[in-house]
Amino acid sequence: ITYGDWSSDVCSSDLTGYTAVCVTGGTNSEASGPASPLVVTGLQEGSAYRCWVKATNASGTGPNSNTTDIVAQADYLWVLGQNGLRGCPDPAGPFGLLHGCLHGFTTVNDKDLNVPVTDGVNVYWAKQSGPGWSCPIAGNGANCTTVFAGPVGGTSVESLAIANGEFFIGQQDGTIWRCPANVPWQAGDPIPTGCLKLDSATGVQIDSLTVANGYLYAALNPGTANSSLIWRCSLQSVNACVTLDNPGNNPIDAPLTVGAGYLWAGLKNGIIWRCDLNTANNCHTWDTGSGNITGLSYDGQGTLYAFVAAKPAVTWAC
Repeated sequence: ITYGDWSSDVCSSDLTGYTAVCVTGGTNSEASGPASPLVVTGLQEGSAYRCWVKATNASGTGPNSNTTDIVAQADYLWVLGQNGLRGCPDPAGPFGLLHGCLHGFTTVNDKDLNVPVTDGVNVYWAKQSGPGWSCPIAGNGANCTTVFAGPVGGTSVESLAIANGEFFIGQQDGTIWRCPANVPWQAGDPIPTGCLKLDSATGVQIDSLTVANGYLYAALNPGTANSSLIWRCSLQSVNACVTLDNPGNNPIDAPLTVGAGYLWAGLKNGIIWRCDLNTANNCHTWDTGSGNITGLSYDGQGTLYAFVAAKPAVTWAC
């Protein structure tokens, strides 16, 4: 649980600690400490909790903060490769306990798979030619269901995002589709029921999608065109994507990542870009290495991890 700094509030004496409390069914789980964040352990995965924080000083413990409702989920690392999708609870962060994570979750075996996305309850992923699957995180790879049979209108699925009960699908032909997540469709359906083409571009493929800040962000890499683009798109309106920035003929190799109030992009020439979420032409070089930046992950606590595909391959913590 992360909370703000209350030390500047009017108090009779300095604050000496904080306590976070999460409750479900009359059972309390607590954690105490001098500063944010506090880690509340012992929560049951998949259970709903109401949580709050209270502060302590020499005069005693103050009233509860406003409450927040959560569903407890393990922090998972997802590993995607020629052996399919695997993952496991990952308390050490996005690159910790790697060997344990390789044995916790597995589905089909295929190398033509897209980067998985999660809504905190299910993990969604797709083969380029279809199908797309939904797997309950708590099921450890069991009870996966097919949520769509193939790409919209042909070509291939290159990227996937989910928000507000809808899929956002980026394809090889440069189209971005918004489709209801609860209406499966069959391979060969020209335009599945409820699907809407949000936007399209010629000569590129949509290699990465992520939803944040009320917008859809897309990485467009060259197909027959000679320039990559980063788009910001409305979640609802058609033909409403605008260019945030243009890395030229330098492809965006890592899936777009949002963290610390910025959009992060990993480029083929070893550069990590930090981009303003709303202002065009406001991406700047954050760091640079000697290999392709093929993976980015923000841990929610101020650290960006980057995988650099070099010889030897290395992982950065920024």
